[in-house]
Amino acid sequence: MPHNPSTTPGAQRYTTQGPLGIAGQLTESRKFDQSDLIILEARSLAPLDVILTANQRKIRVTDPEPKLNTLQESPIRFPITVVSSTTNFDEDTFGLADGLATFLQANDSLQSQDIWANNAGTTFSTTKFAQPALETMLIVSVELGALGGSNAKIVVRRGNGKNTAASGVEPLTTSMVLNKVGNTIPDNGVSPEPISFEKGQVSNFCQFRSMTWAESTQERFLDSYAKLSMGDKANMKREQFFREREYSSIMGRQSKFIVEGNKVQYFEGGIVERISTAATSHDGETRLFDNAGAFSFPKLRENTEVLYRVGNQRRVKDWFCGGKFFTKLNDDLETNLVINDAASERYGWNVFELELGHGLALLHRHPIFTDMSTTGQGDFALDVLMVDLDYIWQLEYIPPQLKVGVQNNNVHGRTDELFASKSTHIVNDDAHGYLFGITA
Repeated sequence: MPHNPSTTPGAQRYTTQGPLGIAGQLTESRKFDQSDLIILEARSLAPLDVILTANQRKIRVTDPEPKLNTLQESPIRFPITVVSSTTNFDEDTFGLADGLATFLQANDSLQSQDIWANNAGTTFSTTKFAQPALETMLIVSVELGALGGSNAKIVVRRGNGKNTAASGVEPLTTSMVLNKVGNTIPDNGVSPEPISFEKGQVSNFCQFRSMTWAESTQERFLDSYAKLSMGDKANMKREQFFREREYSSIMGRQSKFIVEGNKVQYFEGGIVERISTAATSHDGETRLFDNAGAFSFPKLRENTEVLYRVGNQRRVKDWFCGGKFFTKLNDDLETNLVINDAASERYGWNVFELELGHGLALLHRHPIFTDMSTTGQGDFALDVLMVDLDYIWQLEYIPPQLKVGVQNNNVHGRTDELFASKSTHIVNDDAHGYLFGITA
């Protein structure tokens, strides 16, 4: 056998000049001390899942396609969809969406948010407070679908509801919004027709999840340092299981597939999927807040004022923050952030609170945003998910269960399984928000 000397310390046939040191000892022959202590290098727990599972409303359901019945309050805002066709005070005509117009009837009062009138109802302006009061008009008739394209024909009496004639009336345009300010019943008039608002349904799918871990019969009797027991493997897989299912609770996409054998696979929809945009919100303002620049606390408060218009009466929302957002917030507002002892004790981690003026934010640092960061879409670690816990429910179809010995009968080994099926339900889309677009 050729000598083949090596210049690598600790390798076979290593050659050195002078006495060998520790590094020169053959690695395969050294007795390295090893400890049986095993440290799981785990990420932080899934805080939102912990809150929903242990500390928030949880409902047992008996169908993997559960539905929640919801009631929505009657609208106040009525955006105009078809411009005013005339400036006749007695019969000025414009259009509203049919779905909104069903809430209106004759003798209802509408108030323009864009037209200001004098007390006599004879002089008008679109300049704010150029005249003392917003113009109020009285509905004469409502005819659904009369203007085509699912637009209702609304005939109103202008001039603060007066039957009069004047010059200088401002036409109603599609950029304007009318607010309902109740109704007025004439002398010896009759009560209005009742308007019923049927309940709606909110649905999601319960996604069935499974996590397994195993050891072979041969491995079972092997005596080695730091050997992973089935308990060690279970601990690691359990944390991974709940972290993965929280990922879909936040960023999931609701979907259902029919696979071979007419079997159904469900995907659970997440919170972000349901957050309102300008087209879907009830007030016409998005809850997807694009910061589009460097972090600014005044801009943050302006955006979240929209968010806190809707939600629980305590005006408290939980913010799940990326690590870099938390850092920026501390850089600017360190003295304003205080630990909420009650929430911290209840959840098991530090929860900070920030008073915004129009509401209170409870801040939780969340690891999911680090996992999501990409070069193309920017740094998700600067993002924030804002949740109103009064309007998010966890529906549990199959609670987390451990099943031991799920391997086939002829397998020399043991496989254990953790599985569950649940869905995250959002019952008020306007009550939640997402902040993104902060530049580093």
